[in-house]
Amino acid sequence: MTVVHPIDSAMPDASGRLASLPLVLSGLAFIAAFWTLTMSQASHALWVGTFLASMVGFGGLLAMVMDRSFSTPWSVYAVSLSLGYGFGSFNSLMRGYDHGTSWLAVTFASQASVAVALGGVMLLTAGLLIVGRIDTHKLLPRLEISPLDRKVALILMLLVTFAGVVAFAAGRIGFQGGMGSEEGSARVSALGAVLSASLAGVLGMSGYVFAREQRRGIRWLVIAAAVLIGVMLFIQGRRIFMYGVLVGLIGFLGARGLKGLLTLRTLVGLVVMVACFFGASRAYMAMRISGYTLGPNPTLSERWNGAVDILKNAERTGLMEATAENEATRTFILGYLGELVEKLQTRPPMWGELLEFNLASSVPTVIWPGKWRIMAEVGTEEYACNAHLAMPFWDGANSLISAGLCDFLWPGVVLYVALTLGLFALFNRLLAGMPPVVRLLACFATMENLLQVEGSMTSSFVLIRNISVLLLIAWSVQWLVQWHESRPWTRHRAMVKTQNQAGESQ
Repeated sequence: MTVVHPIDSAMPDASGRLASLPLVLSGLAFIAAFWTLTMSQASHALWVGTFLASMVGFGGLLAMVMDRSFSTPWSVYAVSLSLGYGFGSFNSLMRGYDHGTSWLAVTFASQASVAVALGGVMLLTAGLLIVGRIDTHKLLPRLEISPLDRKVALILMLLVTFAGVVAFAAGRIGFQGGMGSEEGSARVSALGAVLSASLAGVLGMSGYVFAREQRRGIRWLVIAAAVLIGVMLFIQGRRIFMYGVLVGLIGFLGARGLKGLLTLRTLVGLVVMVACFFGASRAYMAMRISGYTLGPNPTLSERWNGAVDILKNAERTGLMEATAENEATRTFILGYLGELVEKLQTRPPMWGELLEFNLASSVPTVIWPGKWRIMAEVGTEEYACNAHLAMPFWDGANSLISAGLCDFLWPGVVLYVALTLGLFALFNRLLAGMPPVVRLLACFATMENLLQVEGSMTSSFVLIRNISVLLLIAWSVQWLVQWHESRPWTRHRAMVKTQNQAGESQ
């Protein structure tokens, strides 16, 4: 018997069009920014533009749950741009409105250049939403989940959870996503890389498969594993934790539909999760601050012990002020893009150097053993781009947008986004015939990666490589479970159990 998980399509095919309209209109209005804007005009444009982008971003999130046909690589990344560059900037403007805190993160750009950056992003977002409506291969098609699929999903979830605990205990994955290696070099641990790319995908897959689980023992086992995965995501970073949990919720609510969203238990759970997230954000900041006073490479236990002291003395240690400033400035990732726009008005682009760097970074260390030495000398995208533009190096908000702009100006932005999302779309098409659990793993891992605006092309290329390894493992587990279920003794035992249950019911 096949168990079907329906998704309520409350907005069939309308979500993309509704989201595209305000983006197209506001994006066209921002074209004026490419000529001239006074400071007052730029300020108003930023307020209006970031507010509209925020609304589209949250509308897109709702559409990802309510409308199965909405989620394609193109539309998910469009939602990511709206939330990252739109809502993130609106949040910073709101928090820093009284004392200008948000603009502390912008040194080399005028408000007009930041408005130009926002206009370009919004026009790109509108185009992506339109392409997403055209793409017929959805990330989350209509999938039927059988009892065998449930067994495969449970085995995979427990396997990845156990491997993750071992990886963290052995130092293969550390605070802020650091991935150690037994060689003691800058090489990344293979186990850490695969697991880091797998956690959110497994969380989303489990939410989808077990959203309607009735067996109490299995339900609590899945919840315990999901909590452990959430802790591991939290240790890697606040953004990773936030988007990982978001993907898990999309999977859960996608399987339950609107009915699952409107139950009292689910609403209470969402409120508790939001409260836990704000508490976790403060704890994460405390762990980061505690690392400043510890020696090199502190352990997680050392960081946590220091964080507990900071949390107990939040007023004396300045935790509240540091958290408020971080939340006001760190979300203003649009500022870095505006600085690139400003500098590239007087300096030439890099003509593909960042693309070359990303392609080289994607080569596995097994094939190129000395890669890490060269990568360590070059540094990061921001280091190379900032040096070219005569700006000092800092941890800027690099993305596909910033890399494309720095290499080939705005045509490069379109090129790099199309290249990367096209690769994800092709990857999705190649998996069309795979078992449901394998499809779900790829879907939610892809979704989590695309929801994070900050990241390089390398992270996208490497994700496909790492997820391919997990999908091979998932397919192997699927084959073993199918083989076991097809054995005569297994079928005989299932038949006897069914007969006994029928006799008891009589």
